[in-house]
Amino acid sequence: MEINGLVSEHACDIMLGIDWLQYNEAVWNFATGKIVLHGQTVKLLHKKSNVTWCGRVVLADVVIVPARLETDLTTSLNCQCIDTKAKDRLLLGLLN
Repeated sequence: MEINGLVSEHACDIMLGIDWLQYNEAVWNFATGKIVLHGQTVKLLHKKSNVTWCGRVVLADVVIVPARLETDLTTSLNCQCIDTKAKDRLLLGLLN
């Protein structure tokens, strides 16, 4: 099966959208953790990882948003991954 997709530094796993799943007539059995694509059954696995992502959204410009008003803002997303032990040390440092 060939799949056209986008690559991003902010996504480390494959993400299948509902439109793609519908177009490919996927059958997802949540009870068994299996998905059927084009007649082929695939067992989905839980990915165990010691890595945690830490993200920070940064405004591109200084903006004043008046009370009770919504607006779209230009931002950038900075991500980094930290291992579980480093995250625990970071949290302990913040709590002390």
